[in-house]
This record gives sequence, C-alpha cells and structure tokens, in this order.
Amino acid sequence: MLGKTRIGGHVDRASLGKPDPPGIGGILIDHQGFELSRFSKSVGITDSNMVECLAIREVFVLFMESPRVSNSSLVIESDSRNAIKWVINPESVPWKARQISNHIENLKQKGLVWRIVYMYRESNSVADRLAKDGVNRSSDLIVKCGTYEGNSS
Repeated sequence: MLGKTRIGGHVDRASLGKPDPPGIGGILIDHQGFELSRFSKSVGITDSNMVECLAIREVFVLFMESPRVSNSSLVIESDSRNAIKWVINPESVPWKARQISNHIENLKQKGLVWRIVYMYRESNSVADRLAKDGVNRSSDLIVKCGTYEGNSS
C-alpha cells in the first residue's frame, strides 16, 4: 500500500430479529477522517454472514466509483470473522453465498489495493447506526459527500 492514500470502509449489518429483514450500512472515510460516502439499505437475506458480505460488496462498489480509486488503497473493517474469511478465501464460501462472493471477486480483480480486517462492533458506531436505520428503510440511502477529490465540501 506504499504510496497510496488509505480509505477506510467501515461496514455492519443489523436486524430486529428473525424473520424481520436485516439492514446493512457503511461509510467510506479518507485518511484525514473526511466522509466520502455512506449507505444504508434494507436487504431480504436473513443469514447474518451473507448480509455482512452484502455490506462488504457495497463498500467495494462505492470505492470503485470514487475518483480516488487509482491513488488510494481500501481497508475494509468488519465485525464478522466468517465474512472476512470468505472475502479472503472465496473457496470457503457456502454455495448459498456464491453469487455475492463472485461479485466481490470480480471487483477485487480490477487492480485494487485492498485489505480487510476484523474490528469490534463497538468500534464502528456510524456503520452500526446506518445498518440499524436500514432495517426499516423503504428505499436505499446512498450519499456521496463533497467532491471526492479533497476535503469534503
């Protein structure tokens, strides 16, 4: 990651309990702490690991859409050890999550500099709030802040 600006992607999932549909949320921030984008969505999948993978996929997509993608590295922070394992080692993904995994793999193959790390849920309050908001959301929220080029404006 030498020579690349670090962009953090914080993701989370939430549910009010089964069989209620879960929500996902996340935020991209630059190395100075400026918010680049955020998302909050309701999703119809009930498996918590698959839901976390959806959040990870969403942060990959937002990063790919950023003008900073060519000179930045992405560090994704997740509180799901299974989802992290699946992103690192797609051969370990259960069949029911293969479609999500294949999309993540396609994004990873686009020359990104990235890594994914475990973080405790308590350390990720913004993504947690966005995921909780996503549970009851009737339409997706995707916000791209500022110009993506420098400080948020």
